[in-house]
Amino acid sequence: MYAWAFDLDDYFTGEFETLEEAIADARKEAARCEDRKIIMAYVGKIKYYSPGPDVFDVLETISDDCYDETCCDCYLTDVPENEEEELQAALQKTFLEWAKKHGYNPEKIWSVPYSTVRKVML
Repeated sequence: MYAWAFDLDDYFTGEFETLEEAIADARKEAARCEDRKIIMAYVGKIKYYSPGPDVFDVLETISDDCYDETCCDCYLTDVPENEEEELQAALQKTFLEWAKKHGYNPEKIWSVPYSTVRKVML
């Protein structure tokens, strides 16, 4: 998905399937601007926001809590990476289900990272 803006300080507009569709929409909007001649736009790839708990923070919080309660300083300190990834996926899935159920669904929150932006002549 792509979006465009006339200025990098502006909000990016639209959610277009292709780069060409984003450019075409920017050209159409530029033609409507009678007060100034617009010859250039910025187009970039959309990155959708994907919130969720971080596995490192969760494991560290539980480990710290265990130490505070029992003075055990080794609980969850040696979790293998593949098991961390499994837990991260489960936390993400659970959070997104909860968010959707209660109206906190982040599906429409997105940004355009500057690293994906390119300048195009209209």
